[in-house]
Amino acid sequence: MKRDTLACLRDLKVMRETNSFDNILLNIWEKKFNKWLDELDNVQNKKVKKKDIFKVGDIVNLKIPKADKGKLGRSHLPCKILKVKPKGFYNLGCFAGTLNVNYKGNCLESTELTSMAELTNIPNKGYRSS
Repeated sequence: MKRDTLACLRDLKVMRETNSFDNILLNIWEKKFNKWLDELDNVQNKKVKKKDIFKVGDIVNLKIPKADKGKLGRSHLPCKILKVKPKGFYNLGCFAGTLNVNYKGNCLESTELTSMAELTNIPNKGYRSS
């Protein structure tokens, strides 16, 4: 893609310098260049993900890595935000107790749930997850 763009720019520069603007060729290269710009925008938009900012009391889903879940295990664990820590970390609690590990916001997914019976009274037991 980068090589095509450089070739396109070189050809456009040569056409402008020699005043040999063949409209058909110029249109083809402009379309290629615009297509490349659109692809570049799409790539940049994929890299910049919207940050979910959660607050205390929100119910979220903690993503469980494939390596950590069993063959029939879940891919997400419903949790409640107990504390908001600095630098985008969150202290979570699940039905079994408080998780000893703080998680970044990118490990969490928002839910539409506002309450969940299992998460109303989280036990004081600490659990190490991984």
